[in-house]
This record gives sequence, structure tokens and C-alpha cells, in this order.
Amino acid sequence: MGNRVFSIRKSHASCSSYGAASVTRYRLISGMRALSHAARDWLRKVRRAGREFFGIDRAIAAAMRVPIVILFGAVRHASLGFRTQIFGHSLRSLSAPRPSAPAEICEFNSLSDFESAYARLAGMLGRAGTTPSPGELEFLRSDSTR
Repeated sequence: MGNRVFSIRKSHASCSSYGAASVTRYRLISGMRALSHAARDWLRKVRRAGREFFGIDRAIAAAMRVPIVILFGAVRHASLGFRTQIFGHSLRSLSAPRPSAPAEICEFNSLSDFESAYARLAGMLGRAGTTPSPGELEFLRSDSTR
């Protein structure tokens, strides 16, 4: 029984001396960790500022909307057995003709409707507020009498 008590005391004594070294070591590691975290946080701020300054995030977002980039992203994320099949389907969908926007018709049947039809046509073409040139109405009148 005496040996056990001694061994417990011996291990306890050795633990207490080991504990002081481990506390110092823990503080050193904690300081190094805090320093590395500070450096990491600073680098994140610098990278974020660089991305905002050069507009990299907006450029990446715009590029990701391009159909060919979407195609390669779909192929990349597909399972290995289906990549060629998805690539073929995606290529066919890219090369398929896109439906065009419905055509708007702007016509006038009389010279009295010309100015309102001209304004409507200018609005369709993105030039709202423009007026016909001064001699255009006279030219149309002379052309209609021929």
C-alpha cells in the first residue's frame, strides 16, 4: 500500500512540473495561433478590397451566365457515366436556333397618321422624342401625288 501512495505522489509531482511547461507551451501556441489568425484576416481584407476594386466578382458572375460556361459547369458536376451524354444534349441545346422576339409592325396609311406613327416607330427603336425631319412630310406629299 505504501508503494502505491508513493507512486501516486511521484506521478502527481511529475505532473505538476510537467504542467508548468505545458502551460508555457500552450501560451506560446496560443500566441502563434492568434498571430496567424490576424495575418489570415488581414489577407482576406486585402483580397476582398482587390476584388471590389477590379470588379472581379462582377466579371465572374457575368461570365457564369455565358451559355458555354454553364455547359462546362454542368458537364463538370455530372457523374462520370453521364458526362458525355450531358455534353451532347447541352451542345444540341446551344446550337438550336433561339426563337426570335415577335416583330412589331408600325405602318401608316395616310399622311395625317404619319407624325403619330413616326413617334411610335421612334419609341420602338429606342429613340423616343425624335421628330421627323422638316422636309420629310412634304416629300411624302409630293411622292403620293405622282
